[in-house]
Amino acid sequence: MTAVRKPREEAAAPSPTLASQAYQRLEELIVTARLTPGTVVSEIGLARQLGIGRMPIREAIKRLDAEGLLVVLPQRGVLVSPIDAGQFRLQLETRRPIDRLLAECAARRATRGERDELRDLATAILAAAGRGDIEAFLAADRAFDQLVATASRNPFTARAAAQLHAHSRRFWHAYRDRDDLPESAERHAGLMRAIADGGAEAAASASDRLIDYLDAFAQAAFGRS
Repeated sequence: MTAVRKPREEAAAPSPTLASQAYQRLEELIVTARLTPGTVVSEIGLARQLGIGRMPIREAIKRLDAEGLLVVLPQRGVLVSPIDAGQFRLQLETRRPIDRLLAECAARRATRGERDELRDLATAILAAAGRGDIEAFLAADRAFDQLVATASRNPFTARAAAQLHAHSRRFWHAYRDRDDLPESAERHAGLMRAIADGGAEAAASASDRLIDYLDAFAQAAFGRS
């Protein structure tokens, strides 16, 4: 009797938790320029640096490539995308209407608990700015983006906004100086509180004020670059 050969088992897909962790940690390295813009890195090197397996790293690279923060170079490695002030202003053109819609949706649909979290984040981001703590500021900003994405109850808008927010954090981190931190924190806190208060129109206006600040920031950076 001929033995039935079992089909070869395919490699298991990376766990969503590890893939998500790899993405978040790689995004942080890119945003804070610990992965230098314009340099080429390897999948193996990133896996060793983060202590995470290659499959989750590969999934994270694919996602960051789709978002424009990395560029996969076949047979050569992975390019950390350069930073360009002119391109950033074009991203802000796209971000403005998306962020308005996200803020309006979150203002209408956030739960009481989410509104309380938004007020806490407003306090936290202002406190981080007061201490000059860039890492705490960026962590509060990232937590805000994630919370508003959930509170909007609109996954399509949230996905469109996510990659633009990462580019904004990266650009701001690259060109900021000491005087930029308090104003950025004030604009972010104003938006957080407007969404928490539940007025869609006020939230949209606060979103516009944040984009106005970022656009002026980009113009100044463009003059310095």
